[in-house]
Amino acid sequence: MKCLNIKWVVLFLILYPISLFASTPVLLNENREEYPLGRYIQLLEDVTGQLQISDVVSTEYQDKFRPNRINVPNLGMTDSSYWVRFDLANESAKEQSYLLEIAYPLHDKIDLYLFDAYGNYELKEAGDLYPFSQRDILHRYFLFDIELPALANRTVYMRFQTQGSMQLPMTLWKPEAYIEKVNIEQYVFGLYYGVMLVMVLYNLFIFFGIRDRAYLYYVAYIACLTVMQMSLNGFAFEYFWSNYPLWANKSLPVFVFLTVFAGYLFSRRFLDTRNTIPMMDILLSALLWLALLGAVVSIFLPYSLMIMMSAALAIVSPIILLLAGFICLAKGVLSTGYYLTAWSLLIVGAVVYALKGLGILPSTFYTEYAIHIGSVFEVVLLSLGITNRISTLEREKIIAQRALQLEQKIASAFEKFVPKQFVLRAGKEKKGLESIVPGNVEDGYITILFSDVRSFTEISEPMSPQEVFKFLNSYLARMQPSIQKNGGFVDKFIGDAIMALFELESKQDSAYSAIQAAIGMQNALVIYNKHRRSVSYPAIETGIGIHSGDVMIGTVGSNERMEFTAIGNAVNVSSRLEGLTKFYGAKIIASRETMDLLPDRDMFKHRILDWLRVKGKTQPIEIYEILETDSGQMQEAKINAEKYIAMGLQHRHKKEFDRALKYFNKGLKLFPKDEALKFHCKTCAQLLKDKVERNWDGAIDMKSK
Repeated sequence: MKCLNIKWVVLFLILYPISLFASTPVLLNENREEYPLGRYIQLLEDVTGQLQISDVVSTEYQDKFRPNRINVPNLGMTDSSYWVRFDLANESAKEQSYLLEIAYPLHDKIDLYLFDAYGNYELKEAGDLYPFSQRDILHRYFLFDIELPALANRTVYMRFQTQGSMQLPMTLWKPEAYIEKVNIEQYVFGLYYGVMLVMVLYNLFIFFGIRDRAYLYYVAYIACLTVMQMSLNGFAFEYFWSNYPLWANKSLPVFVFLTVFAGYLFSRRFLDTRNTIPMMDILLSALLWLALLGAVVSIFLPYSLMIMMSAALAIVSPIILLLAGFICLAKGVLSTGYYLTAWSLLIVGAVVYALKGLGILPSTFYTEYAIHIGSVFEVVLLSLGITNRISTLEREKIIAQRALQLEQKIASAFEKFVPKQFVLRAGKEKKGLESIVPGNVEDGYITILFSDVRSFTEISEPMSPQEVFKFLNSYLARMQPSIQKNGGFVDKFIGDAIMALFELESKQDSAYSAIQAAIGMQNALVIYNKHRRSVSYPAIETGIGIHSGDVMIGTVGSNERMEFTAIGNAVNVSSRLEGLTKFYGAKIIASRETMDLLPDRDMFKHRILDWLRVKGKTQPIEIYEILETDSGQMQEAKINAEKYIAMGLQHRHKKEFDRALKYFNKGLKLFPKDEALKFHCKTCAQLLKDKVERNWDGAIDMKSK
């Protein structure tokens, strides 16, 4: 018994320094499930951050602990480490298990020291500088499992270190009660994040429906706000980047900046500040890019600096956005009332939370969940505003559609005589068709297609005028669809001739589409000729010329009578190329200017025909035959003959007419039905007889059309 008494005396002497300065213990019993620890803890500021557990339990530091007088300590932004001390007393005759909750998930490092009755301690570590998997209990908040023997007292020391706000919402829970609390929280947060997800999908649906970027920006805003909230709540670290503590430590200011950035994008678009308040729009644009820059540099600069800057911008921005909203409200901008109400509620929540984070406001339920509450009201009200905007836009759209329908009826009647493309050009300034006057001219680079019926005079001679008109209408009706299908339009019908223009998004598209249209016209002619033969009419042939170049497009005539047309050298060249088809036995001839515009010339089977000067022109032109509408056998024969044409042209260019004729004749012997080779032989034989000029460029002059 004497030995036992000595043992207890020694233990008393060991623990006396600690118990002398101990706080009021938390009395634990079986009937209570929750113990807020705010008023039970004592605090010690470690300015240097160098104190160890052996230091703080010594008598030198025991009297430096100061009692806390508020439920939830919020020490604000600080570089100091803080030590926390509190005592636990198990009044139960049974061992008790508890969960110590630190309901603030942004602490960098937490060290918990649980002392037993003999002065020994157990160390547990946590913080968002550690991987999530290393936590004592896997939860978004910091949880520590604490076991208390029956009728035992324990002293707990904790060290907190963080670059952000030093908030200490500490609660001791019975495990069963905490599980129940978590279940409720999961339901509440599930509801909250479910609402945010629904709003993202809803606004995406609207965006894809009407293609208004305001809704896309709003989706970005909701998404960034949601991720920011998840970072604040600890869910992001738990579910998104649990194995990347470094990013977890940086993510919050990044998403605060991105939320502000998306908010500015949305507001500028929704309020149309560029047009309604241009001076304010400059400021909004500057802050927008500042927020984006902040998101980027937050990855590299210290967390403490960037979280303060992001919080400051998050406080200033709502004031500026509210001011912009009030100005737009005064100017009658659509749905501004909803905008102001919705954002006011969110702004109140954001400001409250930011002030709480800076330590100006205490940590309470409302300050902790202020953004959640505000954002729910915000998304609901803005959704109502969006609905109102859509309804208003729909009404305006209906009115505009009715006006458009009337205009279209007038234009439709007009387009029977004038190509739609010309009408659209004339209406660019939206002054109406009545404003069109002679001389409205624009320049452009287009591809021109000319088509003509060969020997039309002979075909129409035995016909009556009524039959001629019937024939022309039947023929032209079969040619026009291919032009329209490939993006061209008919400038005019000139008897049996067609002049079509191709002016697509690019020069390349125009050239390609014109050739495709020519091929389609020749294919349609094959079907038309089958019909003509079935009723004992002779088949007809057409020639098509295609050229690309600069033209002037506009109105010519007088105020009483005018027409739209394209005028220029390119138009004349195209007409001349169509006339050359009969000399070369070709169905389609395209100029080099058109062929060079193709992404790849081999897109169409073709061959070179000649180097010549068309009637009325001084500059020579290189021409090609498009072979797509010839039979396979004919295509092969013409392609094989091309080498003889090419070699002959080379020698002709050098004035070596005898050698050129040799190649042309050689090709003709192998391909006696090749009209192009026949023409070259005839032309070259004539050149041998004629005297050519000394500076002759090798191009023949076509005197006829």
